[in-house]
Amino acid sequence: MKKFNQLTLKQQKIALVIFCLLFSVLLILSIRYQQMRINTGTIQQPRIQNR
Repeated sequence: MKKFNQLTLKQQKIALVIFCLLFSVLLILSIRYQQMRINTGTIQQPRIQNR
């Protein structure tokens, strides 16, 4: 039983690490997507910025 508990703890730690990695990747992708949208918006509307 003790060995089984240790294995489950290791699996839980691995699952937490994988979840954190996926969450960070999603955050980076969302931030880059927002930056791309902002860049395209500024390129499409240069007249408003010149004023």
